[in-house]
Amino acid sequence: MMVKNILKKRKIFVKVFITLLFLIGSILYVNKKELRLDVKLLVRAKVPHKDTYKLFVNDKPEKVEVSPSEGFQWISFKLPKDEIKQIRLNFGKEKGIVIINSIKLKTILKRYMWKDRALKRIFNYKHHIEKTYLKDNDFYIKIAGNEPYMVMDKKFYEIIEKVKSKKTLFYCFSIILSLILFYFIYFINIKNFRFFATQKIISNMVLIFLIFIYFPIANDLLHIKKKFHLQEKRAQVKKPDLRFDTLNKFFAQYRRYYKDNFSLRNILIYLNNLYKVKLYGFSPVSKTIIGKNGWLFMAKESEDVNEVDYFRSIKLFSKEELKHWQNALEQRRDWLANRGIHYFFIIAPNKSTIYSEFMPDFIHPVRNESRLDQLLNYLKNNSDFQIIDLRKVLINAKKDCEVYYKTDSHWNEYGAYIAYREIMRYIGKYFENIKSMPISNFKIEIKNRFGGDLAITLSLQNKVYREDYIGFKSKIPLKARGKKLGNISKYVSQTCMECKIPGLPNAVMFHDSFVHELKPFISEHFSRILYIWDWLGMNFYPDIIKREKPKIVIEEMAERFLMNKKLNNPDEVLNFKKK
Repeated sequence: MMVKNILKKRKIFVKVFITLLFLIGSILYVNKKELRLDVKLLVRAKVPHKDTYKLFVNDKPEKVEVSPSEGFQWISFKLPKDEIKQIRLNFGKEKGIVIINSIKLKTILKRYMWKDRALKRIFNYKHHIEKTYLKDNDFYIKIAGNEPYMVMDKKFYEIIEKVKSKKTLFYCFSIILSLILFYFIYFINIKNFRFFATQKIISNMVLIFLIFIYFPIANDLLHIKKKFHLQEKRAQVKKPDLRFDTLNKFFAQYRRYYKDNFSLRNILIYLNNLYKVKLYGFSPVSKTIIGKNGWLFMAKESEDVNEVDYFRSIKLFSKEELKHWQNALEQRRDWLANRGIHYFFIIAPNKSTIYSEFMPDFIHPVRNESRLDQLLNYLKNNSDFQIIDLRKVLINAKKDCEVYYKTDSHWNEYGAYIAYREIMRYIGKYFENIKSMPISNFKIEIKNRFGGDLAITLSLQNKVYREDYIGFKSKIPLKARGKKLGNISKYVSQTCMECKIPGLPNAVMFHDSFVHELKPFISEHFSRILYIWDWLGMNFYPDIIKREKPKIVIEEMAERFLMNKKLNNPDEVLNFKKK
């Protein structure tokens, strides 16, 4: 009996000793490791209009949509755990007066607040801010121009660093984890393990399960595993507000939020994609296809736009659809010609059209004719309307240099230059003073960069699918300057470029994402060019054209959209009869 008691005491001593070793080790880990608390920056402000506020931390922006309010509201930004070298607060785009009541730094343990005169001392630089002053203990900011911002003072960053480095919470967690470890090793007994486990074993299994389930939460606090950044081509679900009037919806909304934001989610997605791509050469997402020699191709942009089906020519235009395209294009041309406006329609080729040799062997066309071939042949035989077809010049140019990104669905800057030169050749037939800039005007630079939009869909853009980026840098300063305009609607955005050179015509261009690389080249040839990006379709806007009174209207559309988009003309254009 005495021997059993001695052995029992020794076992307890060993378990206590292991627990103390773990406790000492975890305290040393907390002491040496740069563990940082999550910090939120909250601005209590009165905003006169709906706008988007941005907080730039080390030039990385975080956007917050702000609604207009009669009273003060909290605008919240999450600060990164990395070292902060500069913070600037951007007060949206609209002019007016913003009133700040207070600014707060908030952590799980402590809060720091600045009010009244202290608010003025936070900022040390202002841009496009006409005036700042205190009134009734509130800080007034009068905005004078676009993209106004104020830069935080260095002392503000020092306070943030102090707030982040408070380790009291981490020491408490070390003690709690040590107690959990002691409980685990004290009650576990392998000899008693059976198919139907004993009560002690069941409690141990429950404990293991709880540790596994709550590891993401512990990781958020203790940063056992560093946060893995994952860029996705979509907006993540935002954390819902707990409100009594929407309590029935809160739990479902929070479940969606947690699925999108739980700890280790990003690295698990990355490892899953890396495993499938590297081991099997298989794309884990339906939007992207892995081609030959490291080339990526778009598969499906949406349910209606399937570039693989287009490449294979599974379904061609019907005669009725071809007739509709002919009528719509001619109606737009005639309506514009009646106002003395020239009309140009451009198709930006699919990447799979230009680089078909890098498509996977298991994907091949079932017909030799594509929808674009079909449409061009139909117009040639039935109409005098001519579409600007860029395929030939791009295929010829790729012999000298790549014209599309390997990891993106769009052309690169060299491909955009080749397309621009061909477009200007067509426009130059009607405007003698419009000639494309020679390639000798540009310095071509090749830099290695992260992968493009297709690599991002795989979450492998940073290491696996990096590529050499071909950049064009003008040797002569470009003259066109941007002018910011508000969006026409949620899905229709507009931007404007102006070039103050006498004798240049003005233009309107309707387009999709392919024109982003074209803008720096095209904008140099117009006194003013208004770019309209309609995300939903190739709609026509007579009111904008009447307002702008352009000499030229250009429409650009990606080849893949021939699968689902139609040119739907408004009644004014539809009912116009050529005189």
